[in-house]
Amino acid sequence: MRMFSRKVWLVLAGASLGLAWATPASAELPLAEKADVIFADGDDLSLELVDYQKRCQRAQERACKQAERDREKCLKEQEKVAKKACKEREKTCRTKPGRDGADWGGMYDRGCGLFSDGCSHFTDELGDPWTLSGSIAEAMCLDEPCINVGGWMELGYVNESDGVFNTDPDQVNLQQGWLFAEKVADGSEGFGLGGRVDVIYGTDGANTQAFGNNPGEYDFLNGFDHGIYAWAIPQAYVQVAMGDLSVKIGHFFTIQGYEVVGATGNFFYSHALSMNFMEPFTHTGALATYAIDEGTELYAGIVYGWDTGFDQFNGSLSWMGGLKVSPMENMSIIYTSCAGNLGWIGDGYSQSLIATTNLSDNLTSVIGGDLVHSNNNVLVGSTGDTFNGISVYNYLIYSISDRVGVGMRNEWDKFDGVSYQTLTVGLNYRPMANVVLRPEYRYQWCPAAEGATPKNPLGIPVDESIFGVDAIVTF
Repeated sequence: MRMFSRKVWLVLAGASLGLAWATPASAELPLAEKADVIFADGDDLSLELVDYQKRCQRAQERACKQAERDREKCLKEQEKVAKKACKEREKTCRTKPGRDGADWGGMYDRGCGLFSDGCSHFTDELGDPWTLSGSIAEAMCLDEPCINVGGWMELGYVNESDGVFNTDPDQVNLQQGWLFAEKVADGSEGFGLGGRVDVIYGTDGANTQAFGNNPGEYDFLNGFDHGIYAWAIPQAYVQVAMGDLSVKIGHFFTIQGYEVVGATGNFFYSHALSMNFMEPFTHTGALATYAIDEGTELYAGIVYGWDTGFDQFNGSLSWMGGLKVSPMENMSIIYTSCAGNLGWIGDGYSQSLIATTNLSDNLTSVIGGDLVHSNNNVLVGSTGDTFNGISVYNYLIYSISDRVGVGMRNEWDKFDGVSYQTLTVGLNYRPMANVVLRPEYRYQWCPAAEGATPKNPLGIPVDESIFGVDAIVTF
């Protein structure tokens, strides 16, 4: 009974399954063909796969859009935080007493400043100096200023005139109130454009004017003088660069000699006789510099003679050029020359040779000299028809620390057969990063200036002991 009942059940179930599989189109087909039709029809399955792929694609698109919205939101939050930090810096800068919107860190508490406690003002390292450009860039939330703006103030005193730059003794004078604006032409990534303008006011102003001009031209005898004080514009040029080549076009300082007019570029307060009487101060024209490698440079250009500013004196036109080489790691040699119609000193040439050697990490030696000749005698006390001069000088500068350095300068000069000698010893002391004090002792003598027929073609004080000191504040 049980076996029969089971067989009956299986037959009924199979019949029911066959009826359920039957479709109007295949009802009359044999069972095997019915099976082929059933398993070959995949339309529904394909539609389901396509729908699933579209759903996945739409999900991915929604995820990407959400990620983009999240990224934009994050960038806005970062920008908001940066602006807030910049405003906080500006607020802090404005609220500090005595700052007037500037960070005077170099004069207060950066490193070991003048008003710091618990540090040595002679041996401790200096902090970074405060700069006007840096303060402007910080106020504008810039990493670097687009144009470098700065300068310095120099006050000086001498007990006797040295006949060179320091000619107003027994009083404290503003020697240099200096302001400059500069953009260096960068040719490292192709064509670069820059330039510089310098303006000076003080007792050094008259020495820095373009006195090789015709009277009344540029800054010479053109209302720039006010007693012993005077204005001058010693540099006003544009600069173009391409790769390792750069060219200055306009009015610029000379490349001849070791010392410069700017007080911050020299160790000593006073100037050498050779710098004042045997080298030009400025030129007007075009000067190219080509850097062959890190230690080798070539200079070449055409200028309007000596000390001219956008003017030609008696048709002045001359060559200016030179070479810098480094024969060894700690040594550099620079040779420069200027030849042709030099303007106010006549037709001729001038040459300069300088060898700078770092004898140790702290000790530097500079040995150099000048040679000049022209067909126009410009010396006050000379009776010759030509101007001839030669000089040899030596500097030894020893750095005791970041704050203190000592130096010696010895020079011999000969002008139209008359020899002069000067010996200068001095000290540089930096009480803070933006201030340097330069006391010095100088002695200059001329053997030919003594006796029954004294000769002093330079017309300077001789056999004199001169004490001088100046203070420079940079910004």
